[in-house]
Amino acid sequence: VPVEYGSVETVTLTATKKEAEKATATLSIEIKDGTGEDAQLLKSGTLTASGVKDEKHTFVATDIKAKAEELAQELSDNYVLDTYEYTDVDVAYGSEETVSLTASKVQATATLSIEIKDGTGEDAQLLKSGTLTADGVKDEKHTFVAADIKAKAEEVAQELPENYVLDAYEYTDVDVTYGATETVSLTATKKEPEQATATLSIEIKDGTGEDAQLLQSGTLTADGVKDEKHTFVAADI
Repeated sequence: VPVEYGSVETVTLTATKKEAEKATATLSIEIKDGTGEDAQLLKSGTLTASGVKDEKHTFVATDIKAKAEELAQELSDNYVLDTYEYTDVDVAYGSEETVSLTASKVQATATLSIEIKDGTGEDAQLLKSGTLTADGVKDEKHTFVAADIKAKAEEVAQELPENYVLDAYEYTDVDVTYGATETVSLTATKKEPEQATATLSIEIKDGTGEDAQLLQSGTLTADGVKDEKHTFVAADI
């Protein structure tokens, strides 16, 4: 542009305002059943925010925790979200970051109740009971083997009221779900105690030596439960 000395000329230019490029910042939240390479993805979800590309958005800890707990509600019943210390996470618009969480299988107890009654009817009286337990993953199953059930039943039977005897029973394995209780019902029969006679022999001899002659003898008897004792009082003797 030629300009004379002592003069002023003007060059006018124009500028166009461009809108800043928009992008999305994405925070992925993953819940796995462990931390190793073979860990299985149980559930995932995302938090997103829009803004100027390459600038950053801060996903605050409370929002991340709320989203994680929302996802945890969709886990199967035998998983529970592990404890995690949530913090704010910065993600550039146009980028994606991941928060990895873990969940563990819920533990529960499988209980096998062993009941010994004096019969099988509705009016049968419970004489004694005991339990076998095992811990494991909720909703999976534990097998109580027949030998252990029999051993426990015989242990419980030792505490039965006097004169009750455990009836014969064909023991089999029993599957019980962790978190549940099953019952094995047994019966015991009251046996009448065996009766016997206590005998006191009374002998009268003509001395105390080996050659003493028996002059007269007699007995006192009493009936009662075998192996218990009877006292013959001095006056009767």
